[in-house]
Amino acid sequence: MARLKQYERLSLGEPKLDRIQEHLEEASRLVYSNPVLDGNLIENVSVSTTEKQVPHKLERKYRGFWLAGTKENGAHVELIEGTSTDRAKFVAITSNVTATINIYVY
Repeated sequence: MARLKQYERLSLGEPKLDRIQEHLEEASRLVYSNPVLDGNLIENVSVSTTEKQVPHKLERKYRGFWLAGTKENGAHVELIEGTSTDRAKFVAITSNVTATINIYVY
């Protein structure tokens, strides 16, 4: 899973460029502090009314997830969070219908 590379400041000794870098560093701090960006899109997950443990590969406990798409035309898919045996490795989900979906876990 690709991660955003942290902003790296260069020491140029030019006051105007140093100010620009300072502003870029401040803006990038806001981006990196957003927990939703530190996630993983999991595609083609088969779900049903039976709980399924889906590996998320975040290498930490997940904070949440959302439906990022469905392969079923016109299906109204609702996901219910289950009880994961290990939140650092899996997200437990159940659906109201049988479907193939994409989920974003963060």
